[in-house]
Amino acid sequence: MKYILVMLLLLVGCSEEASTEPSQELQDVYGCTDESACNFNVDATDDDGSCLSFIDGEIKGLVLQTQNYENSGFINLYREFECENPYNQLYFNPTESLNFYILYLDEYGNEISIQSPHTSSIVFNSIEIDVQNENMLVAEYCEGQEIWNPLSGLSHPCAGADFIDWGTGPHGFTDFKLTANEIGNTTFVVKLIGEGIEYISLPITVIIGSND
Repeated sequence: MKYILVMLLLLVGCSEEASTEPSQELQDVYGCTDESACNFNVDATDDDGSCLSFIDGEIKGLVLQTQNYENSGFINLYREFECENPYNQLYFNPTESLNFYILYLDEYGNEISIQSPHTSSIVFNSIEIDVQNENMLVAEYCEGQEIWNPLSGLSHPCAGADFIDWGTGPHGFTDFKLTANEIGNTTFVVKLIGEGIEYISLPITVIIGSND
């Protein structure tokens, strides 16, 4: 009996000693590991693909612009600069459509159209518009611009029957079109891709309400 009691005391002592020793294994911390991203996590050890808004080269932000038909001008509906977008909501009525031009911002905040090969030092090979809920919001755009020059006189690489609907505008050709289908909220991001350059916007919220 004494032998059993001694063994139990020894086992309890060993377990308490083991529990007080610091753990030698470091747990993985998932998050954004890209230092140029807005949501960079200094404690993250494994990248989980959540990085937002890469600032590459001369691109420090972007603007989404549409035509203001009342005064034949243009209006900026969305703007982000150096990972800040204080007003990031777009409002649509069901079945409403808007055509957009994409302009990027340089380090001084100057707006430069991605269709301006003479004023832009950056050439974009393609753009992407990724919508979270594609049943709620439909994006139409040309994935491959193929370094197309709007002043060259050559046809746009995406010209066609569908292109007539979204690809025409006062600057020559709009970059993409959004059409609302269902009431609710969703988000989308804009990706600008060139040689050695990729810019991913912050999530842009779209609120689709009723016509009332």
